[in-house]
Amino acid sequence: VEIITGKNLEDFKEKFIPTIRYSPPDKSKKEKSPFKMELDETDERYSRLFAYLNKTRKISYKTISEFVEKKLISQDRKGNINFKFTDENGNISYSKKGSTDKSFNYIDSDADIRGFRYIPDDLKPEDIKSIYVFESPIDLMSFADITNIKNKNSVYMAMNGLKHNSVIKNLEDFPNIESIHLCVD
Repeated sequence: VEIITGKNLEDFKEKFIPTIRYSPPDKSKKEKSPFKMELDETDERYSRLFAYLNKTRKISYKTISEFVEKKLISQDRKGNINFKFTDENGNISYSKKGSTDKSFNYIDSDADIRGFRYIPDDLKPEDIKSIYVFESPIDLMSFADITNIKNKNSVYMAMNGLKHNSVIKNLEDFPNIESIHLCVD
């Protein structure tokens, strides 16, 4: 900065970088409420969900049905797909709504995010030996469809981007992990 402007860095900061004052919110006074989806959120027909995931994403009806039955995905009344992220107790703490042209995210500000998780046969945490990590729920579903999820002692999780904290939380939840498989591009 000095070479280009002839001014030292502190003078440059004062003139060109605004002062931002930030104080974190006081969470001690806030009572945590569970994440709630509006009552009219779910459309039980699932026609657009199946059409999009099967015709556009080429995921089989069998795989889509399994994710619907496990209540990991649903369709809202506007035809968007809800990908449901859960906390350590399996309660929904985050829902990502995806459509073919837009993506909407709704999150509980106090949510304890562990990613979008699929656990075959509802295994006990101590039985899980490996974790497969994906960027998005659709990547995870595609992998599940292609491989038929042959490794039954694994947890499959999507970070919803590249959020390494969700991987760390999953490693804490499953203490016997022996291998991590990164399935990202």
